[in-house]
Amino acid sequence: MTNGPWSDVVRAPGLRAVLPFIGGLVVARSCVLGALTAWACCAGAFMVYAVVARSRVKYEWRWVTGVAFFLFSFSFGFLFQTVRAPSNDPHRMVVDADHRRALLVEVSEVTGLSPRVVRCRADALGWIDSTGSAVAHGGVLLMIRRDSLSVALVAGDRLVLRAPVNEIDRVADPGGFDRAQWAASQGIFHEAFVESGNWLMVGHEPPLAGLFSEWRGNVSGWFDALDLAPAEKGLVKALVLGVRNDIDMEQRDAFARSGTMHVLAVSGMHVGLIYWILMQLMGWWGKKLWARIVRGVLILASLWAFAGVAGGSPSIMRAALMFTVFTGADMCGRANEPLNSLSVAAFVLLLWDPSMIVQLSFLLSFMAVLGIILFYKPFMRLWSPPNVVLHFVWSAACVTMAAQLMTTPLSLWAFGAFPTWFLPANLIVVTASTGAVIVGIAALAFGWVPWIGGALKWVLSKLLWIMGEGAQWFGELPGSYPAVRMDTMQCVLTYGSILILAAMIAWRWWRLKWLLAFSVSVLFVTWHNRLHSTMERSAFVVYDYRDGILAGMVRGKDLVVLADSVNANDSYARRRIDAHARKWGLGPTLELAQSVMHEPRTTSTGNTVHGHGFWANDGLRVRFCRSGNDARERSNNSLGLDAVVLQGPGRFNIDAIALAHHPLHVVLSPDMELNSRRYVRRWCEERSVHCHDVRRQGAFILER
Repeated sequence: MTNGPWSDVVRAPGLRAVLPFIGGLVVARSCVLGALTAWACCAGAFMVYAVVARSRVKYEWRWVTGVAFFLFSFSFGFLFQTVRAPSNDPHRMVVDADHRRALLVEVSEVTGLSPRVVRCRADALGWIDSTGSAVAHGGVLLMIRRDSLSVALVAGDRLVLRAPVNEIDRVADPGGFDRAQWAASQGIFHEAFVESGNWLMVGHEPPLAGLFSEWRGNVSGWFDALDLAPAEKGLVKALVLGVRNDIDMEQRDAFARSGTMHVLAVSGMHVGLIYWILMQLMGWWGKKLWARIVRGVLILASLWAFAGVAGGSPSIMRAALMFTVFTGADMCGRANEPLNSLSVAAFVLLLWDPSMIVQLSFLLSFMAVLGIILFYKPFMRLWSPPNVVLHFVWSAACVTMAAQLMTTPLSLWAFGAFPTWFLPANLIVVTASTGAVIVGIAALAFGWVPWIGGALKWVLSKLLWIMGEGAQWFGELPGSYPAVRMDTMQCVLTYGSILILAAMIAWRWWRLKWLLAFSVSVLFVTWHNRLHSTMERSAFVVYDYRDGILAGMVRGKDLVVLADSVNANDSYARRRIDAHARKWGLGPTLELAQSVMHEPRTTSTGNTVHGHGFWANDGLRVRFCRSGNDARERSNNSLGLDAVVLQGPGRFNIDAIALAHHPLHVVLSPDMELNSRRYVRRWCEERSVHCHDVRRQGAFILER
């Protein structure tokens, strides 16, 4: 970015192609048009581009060709997303809640495995019933119950199963993991829960990724056999294989709070290390044609073998494609252009799976590399270290700051918190993880050699210990993970401000200072409006918590929590409450015991009044009813309630409850008995009363 404002764009033709293509993908996801219209637009844009490209255009009108290509690339992205959209597939998956037909699926990935349950992603192949079979397309999440005679499932297994197939529509807790949104980003909209006797394996078709499954299993077994602590085994399997199933929630929280979560995903750092090591080992071969070709073939084989063994995640596929372009340029004797290589990698991956455009891992991966490409060198020029050690430290710090600069807005939008100590944490944890990857791969190759193998294993264990303890220490420092919320508009404005500032520094476009000031001003206005809306918020939440009642009343920044005595101090419940407070920008939570809801007096906590099983604030009124006490306690202010929550075992006199309180919503807590929940749901359906079953539908969120 130092030779002129357009020099980087000129040297990166892939960037000029992929940006409008991405724009077309994004617009097509929010604009519903028929496939015929999309085909017509793309054909028209192509004809315009073909005519302009074949015409002799004067030099001062050369931009017309670029505009024509931009329109064609945009329309092609729009067409591609439209054609690939699941809703336009004539054989797309449909709901079959009565499971009148059997479903033939092929397992694409096993995501969780226990002695009794298998969780996996699968691709539907067809429906089967007494009249024959019908083609079906689409992804489905499966939870399959196993017994002692069940076979272990792997990717490529074909199953016939009979189970209710439903849409994934479970409501997530505020700030919690949104399973429906995550599945939709993977192109999956349906799920099925299969009992142990309702499925049968009928075949196996090894997928492309399955070519490396045996190697992957062998490497995982070798790491399991090492004399390492369980936490360290989980870390090394995440670093080398991308397997994070063995990392417990506390470890994940520590890496997230310290800003080093990215080291647990096999990504460009790992592929770059392998590329660098191989280039160092084979660089002395020279620049002759035969040397470049042989070296390139060996590097490509090694990179893609590692990508396959590591699971083929979007981050590692992006890195493998990017370094493939680097290797191809070296084989052809041409210079590498990182921005062009990144653009080509993005274009190929989006052609393979356009749904990646909304996957957070894909976006964070590309933003991190883009930040390094754009800002690493400008940061390095800010200081010239006097020795090699300081140069290494400053270089690592610049890489971290460059990547963090471009990923922070997206991270704030997704997670609502900022890792304050990310810079020193990354200097320690990333350095240790880099060494752990190198030593781990060396231990795989030379672990059988006496003395050398033992030394490598000892070094590996120490590096893993430094990683874990470093993340834990930085994650527990004061102010390590403060809540900083950002909506979509604020995220876009922040990225715009960053790019404007980069253009001002790199290209000396100082006139953009007014545009930067305007962008920052609008950003502050949106933050002020967000704060004002937070102070005016009134909401009631029943959390998706199956071990009893867990509810919260929000007024402004106050959160009052109701918890059963058995789960009031449960860490799992506390994590849900903290995530809610962080997502909505709430202050310290005030907890109430279950008995408070039924004590004979009325008290006030913050802006919320409670007592006699009654909750109220300025905007909402809620009543909790237990079986046996349906309408015994009735006050004048309990008529026309916003919601009634039924909790506890036993039967409910729903007619008496409706007559006493006239609720707009009836909420069924998870601890209600199955027959009672069925009866109340049927009663509400017959009388057109909104009923929300937390056990079936997830969290209940009511805002005013």
